[in-house]
Amino acid sequence: MAKRAQRVDSGFRVLIIGKTGCGKTTILEKICGDEIADAPSEKRGLHNIEKELISVENNLFVAHDSMGFEAGTEKEMNIVLDFIKRRSEAKDPADRIHSIWYCMQSGPRPVQKAETVFFNSRHGSVPVIAILTKFDLLMEEMQQKVEDDGELEDDEAEEEAEKQATAIYEEHFKKALMSMKYPPTQVIKLSNGNCSLNRI
Repeated sequence: MAKRAQRVDSGFRVLIIGKTGCGKTTILEKICGDEIADAPSEKRGLHNIEKELISVENNLFVAHDSMGFEAGTEKEMNIVLDFIKRRSEAKDPADRIHSIWYCMQSGPRPVQKAETVFFNSRHGSVPVIAILTKFDLLMEEMQQKVEDDGELEDDEAEEEAEKQATAIYEEHFKKALMSMKYPPTQVIKLSNGNCSLNRI
C-alpha cells in the first residue's frame, strides 16, 4: 500500500509541465526520493493539475503535474495558465507555487507548438526553469551519426558528437526559448540520472 505524506504549512511548491515520457517522473524521483505520495485532497474531481504530489522523504516539497499537456490545445493551455494565476496570487502562502519547471525532451527537432504558445503567453512573476531532458540520448544520436560518416577516430567522433548536440541545444532550444515574448528565467540541460536541486 502506498505511503501517504502529510503536507506541512510551508515549503516549496512546484508546477512541473511537459509531455508524457519527457522525464518529469525521473526528475521528481531524483529530488524527492523513490516514493511520492498523493496527498488526500477534496479536489480530486477537478483536473489532475490540482493533485498534490508530496515527497514521502521530504514533505516540504510539493509538486503539481500538468498532466495531459500533450497537444498544447487552447483548453489545456487555459487550465495551466489559470492554475498558475490562482496559485501565484493565493492568499495563503502555503498554497502558492514558487517555481515552474517546463520539461522538454532533447532531440533534433526545435521547440514544439505547446512551448511556443506557453512562452508567448503571460504567466505571471513565478520563475520558469526550462529543462531539456535526456541530453545524453541526443549525444548518442549525434555520435551514431558521426560514426556512420566514418571520417573521424573514436575520440574525435565523441568530441564532434558533443559539439553537434550542444549546437542543437543552443540554437533549437535555448536561443529559441529566450527569444520568445515571455522567456524562461533559465534554460538548462540534463542527462538521464544527472539531476540535482543545485541545478534546478
